[in-house]
Amino acid sequence: LGLPYNNIKTILNILDADEIYIGCTFTYHNESAHKVISICKEVLPKAKIKFGGIYPTLATKEAKKSKADEIFVGEYPGIQDKSINYEILGYNPGYAVIKGTKGCPNNCAYCAVHKLEGHKFIFRDPKKVFEELYQTYKRYGIREIGIWDSNLLLNYKKYFGVILKKIKEKNLKLRFYAPEGFDYRLINQEIANDLKKAGFQQISIALENFDSSFVKDKLNRN
Repeated sequence: LGLPYNNIKTILNILDADEIYIGCTFTYHNESAHKVISICKEVLPKAKIKFGGIYPTLATKEAKKSKADEIFVGEYPGIQDKSINYEILGYNPGYAVIKGTKGCPNNCAYCAVHKLEGHKFIFRDPKKVFEELYQTYKRYGIREIGIWDSNLLLNYKKYFGVILKKIKEKNLKLRFYAPEGFDYRLINQEIANDLKKAGFQQISIALENFDSSFVKDKLNRN
């Protein structure tokens, strides 16, 4: 999942930090996150540990068992408008993650996006999203891009279609993947062609079922 625990101890001894921020994205990584917190407390007992992310937000009661000094629930204000600084890694990663929307109008039983981000769908300026993507491409030489948006194809003409058009204009050679999946009802031949030209080699479709009553009653799909 990352650095060996002994390496983390070495880094903490060098840093001698007063505050430590720990994030955990996936709920199934909770044990590892708790272990890292215990290491931090062992090495730097006076440091204040702040624990946030998707796991603490969805399972706050469980996250408190980590004994972090503060459990942060939700999203830091304005965080979506911040670009990722890859220079702190010390190397160029093989891929980058871009996210330009927030929220989801659906209430799917198998998904937590509506709990984390709300039902209101909010778009960032597509020109700014493209500029972030372009700088990632130009500055770091990253060619593989993960699009971490839910319902990426909503308002296609005014949002993602604009981004794909700019990618074509700049003739960027990219490889895309969208692990959150697409709503099949929003895909047509024109959009499929745009996706392929932009560098999508495969797409994922959100969980569906031919039984409309099952979709509505069991999956809570709109």
